[in-house]
Amino acid sequence: MKYKEIVVKNSTPFRNVLASSVLMLGVLSPAHAVVFTYDGYGGFVPGTQQMAPPATATFQGYALGTGERGQVSWGTPTGAEGPFGGQSGLEINSNNPNLFVGQSISLGQSVNFGYLTHYNEPITQAGGDLNSVKVGYYLRIYADSVLVYSMDFTGSNAFGLNVWETSNTQPCPNSAPAGTALSHNGNTHTSNGNPQSTCDDAFSFGPTSGSSQFSYLGHLYDISFAGFFDQSAPGGSFTPGGTFWSSEEGTDRGYVQLRLNQVPEPGTMALLGLSLLGLRIVQQLRRPVSHLPGPSRLA
Repeated sequence: MKYKEIVVKNSTPFRNVLASSVLMLGVLSPAHAVVFTYDGYGGFVPGTQQMAPPATATFQGYALGTGERGQVSWGTPTGAEGPFGGQSGLEINSNNPNLFVGQSISLGQSVNFGYLTHYNEPITQAGGDLNSVKVGYYLRIYADSVLVYSMDFTGSNAFGLNVWETSNTQPCPNSAPAGTALSHNGNTHTSNGNPQSTCDDAFSFGPTSGSSQFSYLGHLYDISFAGFFDQSAPGGSFTPGGTFWSSEEGTDRGYVQLRLNQVPEPGTMALLGLSLLGLRIVQQLRRPVSHLPGPSRLA
């Protein structure tokens, strides 16, 4: 008695399926690694400050061609913290307009888009508080040295930086649990649990986060930003509500981080799925078929 083994041999159509699948997978892979760089720069917009009279603010530091300045200070000089002769003040990117110009960024990587430094001195009289000021900022992204995305956060899109001065009456209790109302000269803000004392000042900007997209060589990319973070990228934690607290008579910094990701496109994902399915079919068909359950007599 002889048994017949049935084996499905490779055929030309199946070899074509395999070749087509490999070709499609090759198409989905980029021909070269795209090199991305970015520019991030900006400053305070003179004349946009909100203060109770007779307080004034001084805009100084670097000056961009669009009018923004790198620093702003206010209040009666009371100390020696920072570069403002004893006044409280804010500074963008260490007063360096080129700090984040020509910087590299990789997909999935968080980088600094900018940061804000607060030199915190006690405010001793009513009307000395800075309540808010506008920050104009610019973002440029380049792929292989080609400008692929440009966004001006100016005018109605400018960041609105909110400032909450708190009581400077000594001594300052050592903590301010979440929900504690902190106020100074009628300007009140509620603690998110981060301030180290009831004399700390708070900052936040709107919006605290945002995103946009651009395409390059047929691929879609997503840009997102958020702030403030309590440490430089890629580390740090996003502070609740984007608000960071600055210690009284100290210097503190809040970071805005930028992230770039490639977006999977529906058509690309479908093509990839078909390619993988084709490879799976070929693998299945190349396997020997098991013996038939019963004997088969040869004619």
